[in-house]
Amino acid sequence: MALRKGTRLGPYEISAPIGAGGMGVVYRATDTKLKRDVAIKTLAEAVGVDRNRLTRFQQEARALASLNHPHIASIYGLEELDGVPCLVLELVEGQTLDERIAKGALPAGTVLDFGRQIASALEAAHEKGIIHRDLKPANIKVTSEGKVKVLDFGLAKILVPKAAPIDASEQTTIDIPGTREGVVLGTLPYMSPEHLRGERVDARSDIWSYGCVMHEMVTGRRPFAGRTSAELGAAILAREPDWDALRGRCTAGIERLVRRCLRKDPRRRLHDIADARIELEEAQEEPTAGTEAPAPIGVRRWKGRILWALAGVLVGTLLALLVKELGGVSARPASPSVRASLTLPGSPVPLDTTPPSLTISPDGRTVVFRTRGRLYRRAFDGIAAEPIPGSEGGWAPSFSPDGEWLAFVAGMRLLKIPVAGGTPIKLCELPPVGMGTAWAPDARIIFAPSFNAPLSFVPASGGEPQRLTQLEPDEHAHLYPQVLPGRC
Repeated sequence: MALRKGTRLGPYEISAPIGAGGMGVVYRATDTKLKRDVAIKTLAEAVGVDRNRLTRFQQEARALASLNHPHIASIYGLEELDGVPCLVLELVEGQTLDERIAKGALPAGTVLDFGRQIASALEAAHEKGIIHRDLKPANIKVTSEGKVKVLDFGLAKILVPKAAPIDASEQTTIDIPGTREGVVLGTLPYMSPEHLRGERVDARSDIWSYGCVMHEMVTGRRPFAGRTSAELGAAILAREPDWDALRGRCTAGIERLVRRCLRKDPRRRLHDIADARIELEEAQEEPTAGTEAPAPIGVRRWKGRILWALAGVLVGTLLALLVKELGGVSARPASPSVRASLTLPGSPVPLDTTPPSLTISPDGRTVVFRTRGRLYRRAFDGIAAEPIPGSEGGWAPSFSPDGEWLAFVAGMRLLKIPVAGGTPIKLCELPPVGMGTAWAPDARIIFAPSFNAPLSFVPASGGEPQRLTQLEPDEHAHLYPQVLPGRC
């Protein structure tokens, strides 16, 4: 069913189409009573006369109506136009995870964050006895604030909720043609082996799909490939993913989790998605020593390079401060020397694939650095480093000239936050890699957006990024900007 701009469904007025799939078309619409934008999902004309698909459409409405979770798109109502039902859904602005991954593999901190949110959504659905059956990056939206929303429960299958008493009359809540054994529904690259064979599926099939999504976020490509559907199906049934592609891009804990999700035998697969959510939460918070399996040699060398880079930046900055002090000894009384050792919290440090991140305040009293997936601050005359609230997933920090604020990169955004912590303020969108920031005295924040681009800048109040430098023919990128005194 195609709807024109201005068409009314009860209090909803259609604005424009925003997407289409095998089940129908999705439109942006306005709720004229509550003055908010919503999404209207209608059945395609060929589907509307198919009783089985019509039943699945109504099934999605029931499934969504039973779910109330921050990482699942909500349902607001069910309307009808010319006898055809239309779902009124929460309008989720932002990119699909598929669009994010198309730009390249995601940083390790982002994988942890997105993976935890997706697992939390699936956990809520599974607790209600609902399996998604079509989990894939294209069915996952990421808002500009980095919040994940799982969409499209059109192929969801209703089982008996875990908390519900077993009642023989309700054990097959949905039992229609197209959802029984022998009939395959879903998206091939993310189907579990048992799903592909047309066998009865349960929550472990969603866990397989979740493992595929995690693998794709880490590596930037799907775990199984083939030139034809037959080759792809054979790969899913008989071959292992390229596990080497994970090494060096994620922690040993994430690699272990993905391996457990992608075991072909569902009896040996991770049984409960809540276990994945817990593991990722603990990795985000502060994993203890010994929780990670020994990393491969190449990974340990990369970790060593990061630590040496951090140490080098710190020593170089301290020497620069010392030279500055010595240079000004004739103009003012000498200041006492400052010596400090920097112990990273919870040693040993887990693998972190983001760029080295360390900055020192303009007054030389405080150092801010990244470790364990967030920013920490440490006064040179203090005893221990403290995490900065609101800096989760952040890297590439730089102080404002007055020392009161920090600019940093998180996910695909350039943010700023008070040094004491608080709610981050978005300044602009970025590519998925940020290679350094510098806060200039003229209220511009200069940043290196990626490995292969010149420098850009944005006003400290936020706005559209603008190009600052130009690459010469023999240059590949401008990285890690530093503002020299008197030059900005």
